Amino acid sequence: MEAILGEYFIPAYPPFSAWSQGQIADLENSLDQKSSEDPLAIYVHVPFCVSKCDFCNNLSYVGARENVMHSYVDAVEKEAALYGRRRAIRDRTISSVYFGGGTPTALSVDQADRLIRGIQFWIPSRNVREVTFECAPRSVRAHFLESLRKNGVTRMSMGVQSFNNILLKLNGRIHYADDILRAFRTIRDIGFDSVNLDLMAGLLGETEADWQDTVRRTIEIAPDSVTIYQMEIPRNTQLYRDYAEDRLPTELVSWDVKHARVEYAFSEFEKSGYTITSAYTVVKDSRLHRSIYEDHVWSGRDLLGLGVSSFSYLGGVHSQNDVTLESYESELQQEKLPLKRAYKLNQIDQFVREFVLRLKSGRILFESIRKTHMDPLDHFAEPLRALENEGFLKISDSNVSLTREGLVRIDRLLPRFFAPEFRSLWNS
Repeated sequence: MEAILGEYFIPAYPPFSAWSQGQIADLENSLDQKSSEDPLAIYVHVPFCVSKCDFCNNLSYVGARENVMHSYVDAVEKEAALYGRRRAIRDRTISSVYFGGGTPTALSVDQADRLIRGIQFWIPSRNVREVTFECAPRSVRAHFLESLRKNGVTRMSMGVQSFNNILLKLNGRIHYADDILRAFRTIRDIGFDSVNLDLMAGLLGETEADWQDTVRRTIEIAPDSVTIYQMEIPRNTQLYRDYAEDRLPTELVSWDVKHARVEYAFSEFEKSGYTITSAYTVVKDSRLHRSIYEDHVWSGRDLLGLGVSSFSYLGGVHSQNDVTLESYESELQQEKLPLKRAYKLNQIDQFVREFVLRLKSGRILFESIRKTHMDPLDHFAEPLRALENEGFLKISDSNVSLTREGLVRIDRLLPRFFAPEFRSLWNS
């Protein structure tokens, strides 16, 4: 059972447990360097929810009062102002902005308006091509979306997970299938450039028939893109606590079953004209609706995270913000960046990080990653050969590409490329 528990998705390299407070100075130093010509993506964390899902381990606060959310919006704007004054950030081209959560649509219209405008003021992004706002079905209301559209939001991403009402309730979701359909129609009516739906394979109690029905119903309403996650059970979730206390009403779904369900979904979406653009995403028309933010992140480029607990990667340095509202806002009131920990990557670390992230797209052209005279065929010779023999990828003279079996298991395979000292740290 332990193999089913814990975290699965790999968002960064080296693992978080290698980061430390002692390396925060390295980030501060990097912010004073000349601005890069490479575009920057921005992530904004909005940590408020009406209810927390049983499988969720993202930092969020349930039922926060109006004054708490108001104070938080002010704090994020202060953080944006501090970064906007730094040499490495000012005048930098912004490729995309992503508002995630939590549930960003838990904000009021005024709060969302101030948040977006504040970031735009301090980190000008007039030419940004994509601004994404996450939402939950029951939080969607037309006047709120109209305000988002006027403020430059181009893409909505809605957390659906399943169309099965019993499963939604069993896993702590507060919406129903009818809420999904109503919210989707409302989003479409406002006229956003792109609409993404999130699904989750392997929910507690999910059967093969349940999953197939969710895939079918998603295809029927034809979102522009679909992101498919495999349910994790991190130790700081209600689901894990229920398991530890022997209170689960049914058995957990194995990883093998989750992999198979994602493989099934990919196949069905392809039959309906979708294109697979990463290990998690299918897109109806990749020329129009491919996520700029996702492509940016999986290419290993710089990312500025704003908000409590957010993660950044700037100038070869990883960092994470303070993880409580109190500490986050306190630091900003003192005109300090609210940093909790950081990690400065050396040249080899940066090479491994980029390879690991790019592999999530399913294919890496060697010419795009051969830097500083390092060759992936040499550096990763052993894991590449082993994974090819196991049928998870194929190697040619110009690229490495994942097979379908490798693509749906990518986060299980990536630690093989980690440096030895970091393999034992993942999921620790």
